[in-house]
Amino acid sequence: MLSDPALSQARFIGTGDEQLDPPEHVLSDGDKITLGDTTVEVLHTPGHTPGSVCYLIRGEGKNIMLSGDTLFRESIGRYDLAGGGFATLKRSLAKISGLEGDWRVYPGHGPSTTLSHERKANMYLKW
Repeated sequence: MLSDPALSQARFIGTGDEQLDPPEHVLSDGDKITLGDTTVEVLHTPGHTPGSVCYLIRGEGKNIMLSGDTLFRESIGRYDLAGGGFATLKRSLAKISGLEGDWRVYPGHGPSTTLSHERKANMYLKW
């Protein structure tokens, strides 16, 4: 999808029709990225788009999730983009909801939240 400006939404954000180079590396579910002393785990969460991921950062008593456009405070990302789908997003949300413990969640848009709050208040995580 990255190589097609129509599918990648490049036209939508006004970057034109230029062809992008393919990625050097594609991240997969469970991959770990090391940034200094910090390890970031990739959680594949398709539904918004086929390649949607969340990044999980586990620390001493502190768990942080960068949820992108998958999970927002008391809402979810849209699923009507190319390759997206509500049933797929529901499975991803169940995967997120099933994570052990609480997580500070930083979405791609809007205010931060916690996973414990979302489990109680977000209708999409109550299934």
